[in-house]
Amino acid sequence: MGYPHIIVTGDSIAQGSFAPGGYGAALAQRYAGKADVLNRGMGGYNSHQLLLKLRSDLLPAGVHPLLFVVHIGTNDSALDGSQTVGTFQFCKAQLTVQVSVNDYRTNLTSIVGELKSSYPAAAIVLLTPSTLNVAVTRAAEDSMDLPEDLRHYRQPDNTEHYVNACVGVGEGAGVPVINVFDLHEAAVAVGDKLEDLFSDGLHFTAKGYEIVTRALLKTIDSRYPDLRPLKMSEAFPAFFSYTHDTEPEGSKGQRANAIFTRLRAMYEAEALAEEEAKEAAATKGG
Repeated sequence: MGYPHIIVTGDSIAQGSFAPGGYGAALAQRYAGKADVLNRGMGGYNSHQLLLKLRSDLLPAGVHPLLFVVHIGTNDSALDGSQTVGTFQFCKAQLTVQVSVNDYRTNLTSIVGELKSSYPAAAIVLLTPSTLNVAVTRAAEDSMDLPEDLRHYRQPDNTEHYVNACVGVGEGAGVPVINVFDLHEAAVAVGDKLEDLFSDGLHFTAKGYEIVTRALLKTIDSRYPDLRPLKMSEAFPAFFSYTHDTEPEGSKGQRANAIFTRLRAMYEAEALAEEEAKEAAATKGG
């Protein structure tokens, strides 16, 4: 009996989501005993680089994905500095992370298509890039005294084009999309401050992640109900399957595991019914 896998992939924001409050950490806790949650976020990556990584060695052999959470686009939407040819133009050509909106759309479409082709049974959720605190990100680049050619200016109005592209890719592929940009903008609209949501103007604080985490878990439950933990089996034999004189494959272990499985199924069915009743009441009340 092996563990299936949930894969979180993307850029540094996906990578950092395994910190407290992040959706990676929440998934690991939620699916403990049911699936292994793998962190395949890679700082600095854009959609082109993620696609190349996917095609080469993103996942080892023997992985059995249940779900992919793909969060990419923040670096794609970074605006390059001066376009004039100068001393640092060669360096900029090597370091640039910006990807045009059209290329981002194409790359993301390819990523989703390859995941579906390689792992047809796996569910997929896309997360859009978010807004940002421009004053803080600009001050950070100013403090580093980078040449104009090496700066990556970021603007929410430019990022929105990538958000819309991500939403469009999801709609076209029949894949749910979490609009992180709108979630954070809505939080600011009701009183949260940008500095409460972003640690350095770009990367999320625990609070910034928590907003996304709630939306992601809700989306998984509604779009992929079979991935509710209460509907999933444990990925390991019951503890009393192992005795001093028998292995879990033995007759005693099999009987014990069968009893435990029936009891657990009864408990989980009751818990699931209670959970669904609460959701129905909340929906009716809303």
